[in-house]
Amino acid sequence: RPTMAAVASPPPSMADALSSSDQDPSEALRALSDASEDLALKLAEDLAASLAAARDGENEECGGGGGGGKADRKDGGSDKKDKKDPQKQRQKQKQQQRYPIPLPESLIDVGGERRKSASAADDQAAVIARARRGDHDPHDEQPPLAVALASSASILSSLSKVASGGSRASREMRELEDTRRSLDEEADDVDDALRLRELAAAGADALGARRYADAAAAVRDFKAVCPTVRASELAGAHTVRGYERTREVLQRSVLERYEHAVAAGDVAGLSELTPLLGMLDLANKGVGLYLRFSQSVLGREMSLEADNEAEAQQRAEAMQEAQGGAQQRISRAEQRRRDANRVATVTVCTKLAKVYNAAVTHLRHHLPMVAFALGEADGDAALVQLIHLEVERRSVEVIKGYAETRDLAGRETRAEGVAGRIEERYAGGSGGDGFLGLGGDDLWAAMGLGGGDGGHGSAPPSGNFSAASDINPGDDPSVDDCGFRAEVGRLLDVDASMDEIALLLQHTESYERFVRHAVDEVNKGRELRRKQKLDELKKRREAEERRTIERGGNNKGDDAAAAAVSAKREAEDREIVSLEAQGSKPLEILPAHTPLNEVVAEVGGYYSGLERCLLLASMQRAFLNASRPDDRNFAPLAILNVGNHSSDQAGGGAAHAPPRHPDSPGARALQTSVVEECLYSAQRSTLRAFATGHTGTASAAANFCVDTLGRVLLEVLTRRAEFGTGLLKPGDGLLVGQGGLGQVGQAALAVMRDTAKKAGRKGLPGAAAVGGGDKTDLQDDEERALMRYRIEVGVARACANLNDLEVATDYARRLESKFLSEIETGYPRGHETEQLRMCVKGLGGVTDSFRRSSDRTVEQLVGTLMPRVRSVVNESVGQESSVASAAPFSTAFGGGMGGTPAKAASGVRMNYELDDDAYELAQVSEGYMIRLCSSLDETVRPLRSHLAPRLSDAVLLGVLAGASKRLEAAVRRTKFTALGALALDSDVRHFVSYGKERVSDSSPELTASNVALYRACKPLARLAQIASLMNVDDLEDVLDLISSSKRKGQWDLSLDDAKAFLNLRVDFEGRKVNELLRISEED
Repeated sequence: RPTMAAVASPPPSMADALSSSDQDPSEALRALSDASEDLALKLAEDLAASLAAARDGENEECGGGGGGGKADRKDGGSDKKDKKDPQKQRQKQKQQQRYPIPLPESLIDVGGERRKSASAADDQAAVIARARRGDHDPHDEQPPLAVALASSASILSSLSKVASGGSRASREMRELEDTRRSLDEEADDVDDALRLRELAAAGADALGARRYADAAAAVRDFKAVCPTVRASELAGAHTVRGYERTREVLQRSVLERYEHAVAAGDVAGLSELTPLLGMLDLANKGVGLYLRFSQSVLGREMSLEADNEAEAQQRAEAMQEAQGGAQQRISRAEQRRRDANRVATVTVCTKLAKVYNAAVTHLRHHLPMVAFALGEADGDAALVQLIHLEVERRSVEVIKGYAETRDLAGRETRAEGVAGRIEERYAGGSGGDGFLGLGGDDLWAAMGLGGGDGGHGSAPPSGNFSAASDINPGDDPSVDDCGFRAEVGRLLDVDASMDEIALLLQHTESYERFVRHAVDEVNKGRELRRKQKLDELKKRREAEERRTIERGGNNKGDDAAAAAVSAKREAEDREIVSLEAQGSKPLEILPAHTPLNEVVAEVGGYYSGLERCLLLASMQRAFLNASRPDDRNFAPLAILNVGNHSSDQAGGGAAHAPPRHPDSPGARALQTSVVEECLYSAQRSTLRAFATGHTGTASAAANFCVDTLGRVLLEVLTRRAEFGTGLLKPGDGLLVGQGGLGQVGQAALAVMRDTAKKAGRKGLPGAAAVGGGDKTDLQDDEERALMRYRIEVGVARACANLNDLEVATDYARRLESKFLSEIETGYPRGHETEQLRMCVKGLGGVTDSFRRSSDRTVEQLVGTLMPRVRSVVNESVGQESSVASAAPFSTAFGGGMGGTPAKAASGVRMNYELDDDAYELAQVSEGYMIRLCSSLDETVRPLRSHLAPRLSDAVLLGVLAGASKRLEAAVRRTKFTALGALALDSDVRHFVSYGKERVSDSSPELTASNVALYRACKPLARLAQIASLMNVDDLEDVLDLISSSKRKGQWDLSLDDAKAFLNLRVDFEGRKVNELLRISEED
């Protein structure tokens, strides 16, 4: 239970409530009153309980005796405490001397109040103890109830004093806090005054010692102090006057030295003094002086007078040498002396490089310092503008002069006309006489299979080239090049001119990117300075507002201070509004389109037109080169890295490529030089435009590349492939047909006879037999080998034209990937770069066009082979015997072409109505299927080894499909027994195995399972399904076979087809077959 002494002192929670600044004073007093009432009620309850216990008389004697003694001791102690203690008085005086701020009266009287409360508590305790003992003093007239009332009144009085003391303590604490704040402000003002005096003295001393950097730093720090009126008064007027005098003298001295450094071009002096200008409020004047210095420096470094004089001297020397070269001969020593004295070649690129390098160097060296020291006055933006104007004035003049000297506008106009004529020749359908505008009707020579007379004769082929063949068709004046040489110039000269223009554009674009980057960096710096300054102003304003709130209006009576503070706030408000109004909008330092951009765009247009014409002329030269009888125009198929098995293979081979079987698909495949030369020209032209860095020029070049490859090259390659397909037509071309060799084969034999006659050797007694005359066999092995060589070369080079479309497909895909990687690494991200990327992606459509054209050409080739395939199938199954006339040629040339002699028509024919003896005989004899596969090999094998693997597979599948259709028609006319059905299944399996063995390694999915082969060749799948259907043992198994195959997606026969084939089984009744399959197709 709490004692009276504990009640007399307020609890900690009450003191906290009174001293808390977060709560309103009235609310705090109300809460304190409520807490006091609760405490008084609790004490009254405790007192009532004590009085009730006293009336019961428990422990009366013990409680009375002990209580009296204690009361007497307490009374004695109270009397002693009332006396003054000299030692405590001295300690109190020392504390007052230590703390100048006097203690509140409430805290001083705390001891006395506590002593009085303790004495009263002792008196009350003594009274209560006597009441409990029943020992009433005769002089004490107060009954126990009166004692209780007195105690309650004492408690209430103590609580009232506690409440009043807490309110007075709170008020005195607030007054104490105000006093502390005032002292802190006075201390801050004294500190500011002392700092002002120190900075003024330091600035004056540094100025006297000519330490301008230290003096400027002192001036800057003096301005940053921001003293109050009282601080200024404490610092003294002499301090302010000394500062003003120091600042004025320092400004004048620094400005004079700066002007002298600008006039003398003293970079070191400028580097030392420029950072001081911002500290001394001379930034605006410093910007003008620094720009004058930069202009003078740039004028010296960008001067082109020496280059112009050197260029004039070069022209004079060139004219002098041209005039005197034919008249006089000079010695080698004189020539060496002239070469040593000859000045370096001056071109438009060297001039522009000099201008751009000077600008970039000056900007890189001076912009950081100007941005740091003069950025507040927009000195960095002014410097960038000045440098760009100086560059623009000189470079525009140089570029315009170059365009006029080289007549770029006229050349571009003439080039457009030439480009239109080239496109009309090769892509417009007006190829002129002969093949692709070559003149003449000798198709053998047009394919590069003629002699060394330029393709118009029938001279023998050789590895040596005549003088006529060594001449580049693109530079041969006798070749019709659509006027390119006469109107535009030689290819090499135009190509060199394109390099020069591209370098000009590259230099200009590099400078343009650099200066635009510098503009972006300047704007970033301005934005950072704006945000930093705005943050500093806002923080300063918040600190001042906090001080004002804490000050509580102490300066209201000081009108001068209030006016100064108000003016300062208004100035800061205006500055904050101005900085916020600027926002993040960048400063337009340079316009979006400058005169330099305009002249570069004009030159870029000229460049694009000339580049397009050059690309078409280069492709035209490739077309003309491919028409020459030159083995160098043929090479092994590059997309396979295929080596040549024999050293005498036409077109040469890769020495280090892995060897392949000569009869494997693509093992001896060739390609012409057309695709590589055209794609190289397109790549060189486009990458050169990309190297300029100019997005518009690069986009135009990419569009020209896509358009030229997708129209001109595609048209030429398609026509050459179609022509090669015509050369491979059996019977009319290089392949064996029903009547032997065709016209092209006869031309090869004629060339061979002419070769033999010119060599003085014996003629070809068997040549007439091949043409349909005598049937005398060839006797001369050398002449036979030569004939095989000529035919094989013809087939290989005809197939090379089909392979060109495959090569073009692969190269176009690689070219697109290369262009995209160049864009990714060489161009910045942006809208224009994305447009350029979309232009390059147009090559994807070109790749698809090449692939579709290749597929159409293969379909045409398969169509030309179909008559021969149908004839071979008819002869093999015993329906026709028209292939026998081709046997002499096959016998003579089968070894060279990989074929075998065709069997006589009297062999085993298709017959599946077999009994036991006939079945056994068929198993041990050579059937028609073996002869069929051998005859198909005679036609397909030359194509398989000389076509690209994908094309070889396509041709093989086409031939298999045609043969399967023909076999299905023959099967429909044949009766079957159960053993005959087994024989059919064996023959079909042999035919499928033949197809799988001849599929290339590039299509492993076709050799992995029969299902993939069936999906690729539907007629072959139907033939296999027919064999499975005919091999059912019972009609009841037919429905299970059909339903299970349909569930797997491996059934293509209709119900009518199934009925027709099942009716061919002699052991199946037609009535039962029809009843069994009387269901709809949907079921």
